[in-house]
Amino acid sequence: MEYINKVLDSLPDIPYLWVGVAVSLLLFILWLLTRRQPRSFTAFKSTSGKIMITRSAISELAQRICDQTETVGKCSTRIKTRGGSLKIEVRIQMMAGSKLGDVTSDLQERLNHALGEILGIENLGEINVIVTSFIGNHESSSPPPVTESIENEYSDLGTKSDD
Repeated sequence: MEYINKVLDSLPDIPYLWVGVAVSLLLFILWLLTRRQPRSFTAFKSTSGKIMITRSAISELAQRICDQTETVGKCSTRIKTRGGSLKIEVRIQMMAGSKLGDVTSDLQERLNHALGEILGIENLGEINVIVTSFIGNHESSSPPPVTESIENEYSDLGTKSDD
């Protein structure tokens, strides 16, 4: 304990320590500022100027597309810009019993169409979909067991004639 008190008492006598702390703090603040994402993104450039769209507008559009998809519940978006390209991460709750590939590819296609073709965003990057949870009752939407469906499909094979 005595050693710690001596070290703390001698800190004001070391001028380079305070300069180092100040420079480190300044570099940390600059690093945070460079990582900050802009509030709006350039969708495209026209002859009259830039056409901008805000992050909140993109998030709202993604939410509306998710709301229109029956197999998707709640969704949230993360929007990043890197090198002038827009990258979107959509986190969704999916209805239990839905096919993962069908739901996510449909959602990606609809978002790509809305952002790229309708809004005209030129530098559209990846649209990643992350399923965070499943909602609903899986039992109510489950197909009949495989053996029953095979029996029903082929039950009349013996009655058909091969003319």
